[in-house]
Amino acid sequence: MGASPIPGGKVPFIFALLLSGPMPADLAAQQASDAPSASEPTIVGIVAGWAVNDGIWKPEADTETVGGIVLGAFGQAATPLSWFAVRAEILWSQRGLDVVDGAGAPAGSVRADFLGFALHARAFRALGPVRLHLAAGPTVDQTLQRRVDSALTPALNREVGPTFGVHIGAGLGVTVADRYRVELETRWLEGLSDAHAGDFLSARNRSLEFLTRVGIPLSRR
Repeated sequence: MGASPIPGGKVPFIFALLLSGPMPADLAAQQASDAPSASEPTIVGIVAGWAVNDGIWKPEADTETVGGIVLGAFGQAATPLSWFAVRAEILWSQRGLDVVDGAGAPAGSVRADFLGFALHARAFRALGPVRLHLAAGPTVDQTLQRRVDSALTPALNREVGPTFGVHIGAGLGVTVADRYRVELETRWLEGLSDAHAGDFLSARNRSLEFLTRVGIPLSRR
């Protein structure tokens, strides 16, 4: 009989290699398929934070910043693009405006509660366990309650409808306990229409917001 093309001593070794598991290329493919996806899932959650308000008066006036609470809920929808999502928010926010005279003494104040709806385009990049994101989009606020002190009441005597603005923000997030998405975000609100108005005086909202989000993914992509 002729010699075997494969020396007998190597046959057990080859069979052992085949039975031990997938070859390196197959193993890499398997690990890639088992690894958690880096793409954005669909998420629902709550949001809370603090807004530093500094309105824009017309004609111009000296102002001081006023703090207020932001509370609400959000839903973030996944898209076919792994790095892109669309986020909707419903928010209750406190916004205030203080006017001071030339000497820095209070000259008048406005306090208002708003119910708002925002729709944001959101892009992200994963850096290890941390996800950095940018978000921007329009917002519309409806005044729920407004409190104007006596010094400004005659000047701000007109009813104002929905207030339009735009958000631009950035933040970072991590996944906690393999389930909860926790994010910190800083964003800017620029009012595009009057939030308070009178015959000769008006004011738009402008705020710097510091927010915390806690969400639960509803899907994994």
